[in-house]
Amino acid sequence: MTEVLQAVNCSDSIIDEYSRGRSRWLAHRTAGIAPATTFRQQPTFQQGSFIIIFFRKAARAGNLDRVLELLRSGTDINTSNANGLNALHLASKEGHHEVVRELLKRKADVDAATKKGNTALHIASLAGQELIVTILVENGANVNVQSLNGFTPLYMAAQENHESVVRYLLAHNANQALSTEDGFTPLAVALQQGHDRVVALLLENDTRGKVRLPALHIAAKKDDTKAATLLLQNEHNSDVTSKSGFTPLHIAAHYGNENVAQLLLEKGANVNYQARHNIRHVLLTETVLK
Repeated sequence: MTEVLQAVNCSDSIIDEYSRGRSRWLAHRTAGIAPATTFRQQPTFQQGSFIIIFFRKAARAGNLDRVLELLRSGTDINTSNANGLNALHLASKEGHHEVVRELLKRKADVDAATKKGNTALHIASLAGQELIVTILVENGANVNVQSLNGFTPLYMAAQENHESVVRYLLAHNANQALSTEDGFTPLAVALQQGHDRVVALLLENDTRGKVRLPALHIAAKKDDTKAATLLLQNEHNSDVTSKSGFTPLHIAAHYGNENVAQLLLEKGANVNYQARHNIRHVLLTETVLK
């Protein structure tokens, strides 16, 4: 049995628990004493736990027959491990569409979240599993669900440069104005990572012009005049501020990025703009304006 546990990647603590229980049973048997509780009955680690492990492992491997067999035996379809990962999460990550469809058909919770607040749609979007993303959304997955840190499926797809997933999510009402707890939007992270096609796609779908704030700050930090020019095409206010109260010109000045600073000034950025804590564009007097 220990070999079986190792084969399914059980942790050392699980294997040790089994070994201790088995040893106690053998000690009683050798002494001729009938144990009050056999290993099968011990409350600390029941055999049903192994079935749950096999179930999640089968889902991750895409073994549909085994998944269905275990479900017919009464396995809880939404059972999860200590991190909150369940069969739907694991099958979604690996792109096993048949398993995902069957789990959803049998009423798996499409929006069940891990301990960090990630749903199957987060996980599939991060992995670039476009077909799985489609199946999940068709089955009612919340496209704008945010994890504990504020990540959305769209953010994760943009971060990993999964253009087709980004396109699909945008077409199904993903809100790209939603930001992480640090104030980053999908556009901001795509720009930071240099994912030009995703950046262009997000800009094309930015009908309200509200997602450009953090992206323009990142362009200023990188001295990226090409990106900044794109961002400023329909943005009349070059002094938009971050959550901390800084403008793109503050950022450009801080990093000594003269090219973007000059562009921002041409677009009307206020050199005397005071951010919070009375911070001004100090470096500009020594660079662009000298």
